[in-house]
Amino acid sequence: MDGSIGAVEREASLREVRRFVDRAVEPRVERPETPMSLAALGALLDEAEGLGFAGSADEPTGLGAWETLVDEGLPGHTLETLVCLADGNAGVAFAVHQRALARAACRLAGRFVEVAEPLAIAPLGHYGLGRLSIVRWLAGEALDADDDALLDDLYAASAPRVVTVEPGFAGGIFPVRVGTSVQWLVADRAHLDFDAQPHPHGFDELSTGAAVLPERVDASSLAEAAARAVFAALTGAHQLALVAIARGAVERGLRLARRYAAERYQGGAMIDRHPAVLELLGRSRSELVVVDALLQRAARTRLDAAGWVAALAVRARAAPALADAANAALQVFGGVGYMRDVGVEKVVRDVNHLRAIGGPLGEAGLIVAEWERVHA
Repeated sequence: MDGSIGAVEREASLREVRRFVDRAVEPRVERPETPMSLAALGALLDEAEGLGFAGSADEPTGLGAWETLVDEGLPGHTLETLVCLADGNAGVAFAVHQRALARAACRLAGRFVEVAEPLAIAPLGHYGLGRLSIVRWLAGEALDADDDALLDDLYAASAPRVVTVEPGFAGGIFPVRVGTSVQWLVADRAHLDFDAQPHPHGFDELSTGAAVLPERVDASSLAEAAARAVFAALTGAHQLALVAIARGAVERGLRLARRYAAERYQGGAMIDRHPAVLELLGRSRSELVVVDALLQRAARTRLDAAGWVAALAVRARAAPALADAANAALQVFGGVGYMRDVGVEKVVRDVNHLRAIGGPLGEAGLIVAEWERVHA
């Protein structure tokens, strides 16, 4: 729950999100084996934009996704919105998140009027966040030559960044190393060399590939303290969003599994009475209970540097749990669960895709330990 938004307003906003999912998203995902058309996706995102789910390009209302980052509010309402959207379709939820986070990034970095929307955002370096070195920078510690070398390489402006984008994106915003700081670079589509992969693992509705800036484009010029705060807020928000979207997607997969188990008759009883099936259903729900507890804690945590560390820890624990929950739901179907027309197969791929694009999970333990060391 986001303490910066009134309970009545928050509940009214979430009801609108649920109505949007039921009325607009569900009819377009009845055939999971057929990717949503570009026209259908565009119409959904335009409607979500009109309803304010992705925030406002004008005056923020506080109810759009990630609008509260601008005034250091709590992330709870955004996470609830993303869970609800992903219960309908994870790709739509991710596109809304990306539009909203890119918009917040432009505001925070002072680059709001420089490029058309929608923007892609990849709030990572080209192979992670920066292990121990990024912690030392966020903590304001002196960096040695190895730290500088790692961060210079990881956040080089010309380094390829893996991005998942909605087709027709107008440009991107990326973290880049400038001097001793990490700033934010905005580039329109004409300056981006985007190599889309023909067969990404998940998110059939979207495009995934490597984005490269062939020429240097001017980045933001935030003061050092502000640069640290903006980096923590944006990268922490992204980590939590990946968890929330996967959480909503697994809810959809589990619902499909429970429905199938209640209809499938075998061995003289519905299979939802069989211990093996019950164990799978229970394992999936149990993992969601654990993830919900993590998200509820995260929802009440401001995304400053300490909150950033907590967000990484949440994703490190939640991502494997959500993958296990999705796989358990698929196993309820037996072999038929791997068929694309069933629907749960797409859930598994989308959850795994979300796990992959957030950076290596192994970094989280190093980052948490280093954060404790420098603050001991």
